[in-house]
Amino acid sequence: MHEENSDLNKDKMLSYYKDMYQKEKEKNEKLTRELTDLEAEHAELSLKWNTLKQSFIYRAIMPFRLAWSHFKNACIRVKRLGSFSELRRKLKSKKIERRAYKYHGTESYPREEERAKAAAV
Repeated sequence: MHEENSDLNKDKMLSYYKDMYQKEKEKNEKLTRELTDLEAEHAELSLKWNTLKQSFIYRAIMPFRLAWSHFKNACIRVKRLGSFSELRRKLKSKKIERRAYKYHGTESYPREEERAKAAAV
């Protein structure tokens, strides 16, 4: 009796795992089909995008797109800082920082002539 129960359990387990395997196999096939469809769509859209980028009109309006982008970013920056005076203060401090980087960088090292004078003294 005990052996019959264990055989019955084994058969149930085996059929359960077979069913699960078949479900996973079907899912895998479905996902593979979706992936190939999406790759084909991506290739088609990439071709269209490259064609569009090479068009005369797209290249002609590039300066306007750049100007709009810089304007939009400036508006976002002003909104974040609060006012134009704060923006001006921030830009001034950045200018001072850049000058300090330049001064405290390699330009602050003495030149060959200056080192020769200091060594002679």
